[in-house]
Amino acid sequence: MHLDTVTKLLVSLGLNADKLFQMASNCGFMNWERKITAIDLVSCLIAESIKGIASCRCCSSSLHESTDIQTTRQAVWKKVSMQKCRLFF
Repeated sequence: MHLDTVTKLLVSLGLNADKLFQMASNCGFMNWERKITAIDLVSCLIAESIKGIASCRCCSSSLHESTDIQTTRQAVWKKVSMQKCRLFF
């Protein structure tokens, strides 16, 4: 499943970029959005999980392909810690 398809699915479920950022901010998952937005990161994690390989490197590559924003696997890793993910998801 392509990242854009997942993003459209989330928006159709009422989870637009603003709502996802608010949820991410409330639980400490994301305190601000710079290059990586909440909706892009969640869409990426879902799309890569469907493929069965949701590694930080794969998410970084997927984000770059879909958004033309270059991110590193370290930048993705900083956003995804076990405690923060548990609260967010």
